[in-house]
Amino acid sequence: MSVDVAEELRRVGLRATVPRMKVLSFFLDQKQRHFTAEDVCRQVADENLHISFGSIYRVLQQLVEAKILRSGTLHSTRIVYELDNTPDHDHAICVSCGQIEEFHDPLFDARQKEVGERLGFLVVGRQLVLHGYCVKCRAFAPGSTGNSGEQ
Repeated sequence: MSVDVAEELRRVGLRATVPRMKVLSFFLDQKQRHFTAEDVCRQVADENLHISFGSIYRVLQQLVEAKILRSGTLHSTRIVYELDNTPDHDHAICVSCGQIEEFHDPLFDARQKEVGERLGFLVVGRQLVLHGYCVKCRAFAPGSTGNSGEQ
């Protein structure tokens, strides 16, 4: 499915400027889903088109506010961005190779609501990140017996 980048920007009330179109096109063209602002800047900044790092940072924030992108902290203090085109989900990150897996668990959703109600909060979102070892890295995890991480 091909997305008309200019039309998508107009749909959310943003003008189709060159920086916005370049940043959104970058996300739409990637197989990987999670990028830091620095990742985006390295790929999108263009001196010939006068797209500065500052412009890219502003565009990322505008796209988050327009609900085209979502942002979150997955790697301790580094904010990552991803297209906001999937249902709410959480992440599991391999501490060895950095692989990120997305998952959704209805039990987490229900528990979130229960905890929010108990605390008197109207929960509007959450960010759950599991840190561990992926299937490929489990054999090298501390305390692993070397048999695919089964202990």
